[in-house]
Amino acid sequence: MMGRLCERCLRAFGVRKPCLRLLCIRRDRALTAGFSETREKGASMACALRRLADSARKSFGLFVLAFLLLTALLSQPRPALTPQAAQLFNSAVDAFNAGNLDAAIQRLRQAEKAAPGYPDIGLYLGLFLYEKDNDNAEAQKHFEAALPQFPGHPDLPLKLLNSYLLTGKLDKVPSLIATLKPRLEQDPRFAFNVIYTLVQRGQLATAQAELGEQSRRLQGEVQFLGGLIAATAGQKAQALELFQNAVQNGFPPSGSRQTAILADSLFQLGEFRRAAEAYETYVNSYPRDSKYSFRAALCYYGIGDFQKAKERLEQVLKQAPGVPEAN
Repeated sequence: MMGRLCERCLRAFGVRKPCLRLLCIRRDRALTAGFSETREKGASMACALRRLADSARKSFGLFVLAFLLLTALLSQPRPALTPQAAQLFNSAVDAFNAGNLDAAIQRLRQAEKAAPGYPDIGLYLGLFLYEKDNDNAEAQKHFEAALPQFPGHPDLPLKLLNSYLLTGKLDKVPSLIATLKPRLEQDPRFAFNVIYTLVQRGQLATAQAELGEQSRRLQGEVQFLGGLIAATAGQKAQALELFQNAVQNGFPPSGSRQTAILADSLFQLGEFRRAAEAYETYVNSYPRDSKYSFRAALCYYGIGDFQKAKERLEQVLKQAPGVPEAN
């Protein structure tokens, strides 16, 4: 027996008909997530790094570098940075800004000794060493250590890839690209930069394979957007066809926010079974987002799977006991 979604459930869901506001795609805020929660912990670090921003003011590129460093420091717990290490770091940046790369590297080495294991110092020591010599083996080691700590860094993965290609470590390229897969799927500009690097270093087969993947993803996203437009316009058959084609072309990626947008659109179209599948995919990546667990429960109720609906509602009550609709 099919369950029927009551008006109360629809109000809890937040829509009664296709709504353009549901089509908003929230931008990734990985670098600044938790900034406010760690502001107090990072206050002393902000003071220590204030001179870094001041010294880099005349150079826009270094100002951005300092800003990214400060944001990263405040967004996650780090080992203690001693005043001596902070002073050496600031002095290294001053030297780099003045064009004295050797002095900058020397001072960063001293800072590394003063604060061993501090990831930010290791990262920028690697960047400075790479600036001096792109195939520097020490820079490569620093990059390898820093990549898990700074997965969203704009330049680090590309420099590490280029370093592998320059030093003939082709056996490490496939594993690096596999590590970068989530970012390649969600950032076309970054993916094209990877492809450019591969082409420049003569890795044509790998470049061709990644280009094919990227072309497929872009086609999938175009189809996905077409499906959203059709769904909003109430053109159900066309929307479902475009969504199906997009999924076949690998879009949306399973860990992306667009998966929730797909689920919302399918819900609005009355495709509760498919919507439930999409919600489950999204919740697997964002298990604390209880509102989508609740929407999955509504979908299960809509297709008459009351046991799964109950399980999801119980999970919502554990995560967010203040949600009245779940009672």
